[in-house]
Amino acid sequence: MLTRLFLSAALCLTAGVAAAQELPAALRQRGTIIAAVVPNYPPLEMKNPQTNELTGFDIELGNAIAAKLGVRMQWQETSFEQMLAAVRTGRIDAAMQGSETLPYIMGLEPNTFALVGEPTRFTLMGIATAKEAEDLRQAIVRALKELMADGTYRQLLAKWQLQPSELTEVTINAGR
Repeated sequence: MLTRLFLSAALCLTAGVAAAQELPAALRQRGTIIAAVVPNYPPLEMKNPQTNELTGFDIELGNAIAAKLGVRMQWQETSFEQMLAAVRTGRIDAAMQGSETLPYIMGLEPNTFALVGEPTRFTLMGIATAKEAEDLRQAIVRALKELMADGTYRQLLAKWQLQPSELTEVTINAGR
């Protein structure tokens, strides 16, 4: 039993180290992933009016990805128009951006809106990285898969009332 416990602990530590080692050396050394966000899209990304701190599903998911990779997420607020250019030119490492969702707004303003039927359209959302940032992209995929496996992803979806948008697999360029 003790051997099994040590083996489990060793495997967990190895997995964390392996995830951090997948990151490009510059990001590992810097200790951060710089990600752009436009905080105007609740519940995905917004500012808490009491604290003026960034919050929302994308913020918490980004922070969880960074933690799985052994680094910290450094959020950089930008305009939507500048976001992809900042990724392309290397000013940032990634971009996370979404849009409003009705269930969240309905929760903020009870008895104001009514959902008629089920959603008729789903939009794939993702995390943008530079095309040549293959190591970073694969590290993010691995971290997302781990967050799905350990239940963190589902907990964040529930917290932000986004369960209908749940993905069951991580894909790259599935929306083309």
